[in-house]
Amino acid sequence: MRHSTSDNSVRLDIPEDWDIWDGGNDDLFVAAAPEEDENEIQPQLLVARESNGASDPASYMVGNVAFLQTGVADYVGHGTGSFSCDGYEVAWHEFTSSQTGFTLTAISYFIVFGDSAYQFQFKAHPELFGRWRSAFEAIVRTLTFT
Repeated sequence: MRHSTSDNSVRLDIPEDWDIWDGGNDDLFVAAAPEEDENEIQPQLLVARESNGASDPASYMVGNVAFLQTGVADYVGHGTGSFSCDGYEVAWHEFTSSQTGFTLTAISYFIVFGDSAYQFQFKAHPELFGRWRSAFEAIVRTLTFT
């Protein structure tokens, strides 16, 4: 299913069986996969936008990783990288941390477009994350800006 943000600036192909709801503040929307872990937490996607303070996705990622390293409980980094997608440079960072009392593994994808910086963060229980990681990247690769 093609899903657009409320202002139609971002479009992603989200699988039909995922739940989708509007975000708040800088969060454009949230989507959740149909599987749950033992704590009834679904693998989730959070799409956020902020004013662009970075010149490229790698710079945007570095600032976010620095925050994670100093401000997130039990942070453990697993790697970073980048790829090109439909003419956009995408930087990514994978990590595990404690979030609201649960240990979750996450991968954040960073894109700078125009005067905005976008973060697409997928997170899941570490046991589910491996099964969903390729689906997460496949969703990001469907991104179009309007």
